[in-house]
Amino acid sequence: MLRRGLILLVSLMVASVAIRAVSALHLIKASRIPNALVVPAVAQAKEKTLKKTENSPRKVSKIGVLDVKAKELRFREEQISQEEANLRALKKNIETKIQQLKALEAKVNKLLKERDEREEKRLVQLARVFESTPPEQAGPLLSKLDVKTAAEILYRMNGRKAGKIWGYVNADRAVKISEELTKLKDNK
Repeated sequence: MLRRGLILLVSLMVASVAIRAVSALHLIKASRIPNALVVPAVAQAKEKTLKKTENSPRKVSKIGVLDVKAKELRFREEQISQEEANLRALKKNIETKIQQLKALEAKVNKLLKERDEREEKRLVQLARVFESTPPEQAGPLLSKLDVKTAAEILYRMNGRKAGKIWGYVNADRAVKISEELTKLKDNK
């Protein structure tokens, strides 16, 4: 249960980082600066050109208009280059985070596997103890354990020995333990 939760958490973190990266890409691609927001020098050059055209439309040379357009294009080109650099840095950052998350996931999986192995070893030892305990003593002890632990122990015991103990388990607890045993067998 804990393993699934941790794996889900790590997966969600990886997905979150990926979603943020994609969102950033879309925002950068979607953001187009309107002409009024272009660098102040470019905007001023446009105003001068417009004033010249208002005063005397024929005096405005095509070169002036081309200069303004060239400045706009250079500004946009610089902006796009900067956005590309930002995206490359963001991509590198995301790839680093993904690698870190994968390493963390591997570490968590390793720890969970070790914990599961220790738990299995503990349950097998308990099963051996209950097998060697006389049934009239083991039955009441098994009745006092929580249902899941009792089922786990019985699941790992020799069938004959478990059957002998079963006769000494409290009837109400035996029903609950049987239900848990059924779940265990279905899962394994």
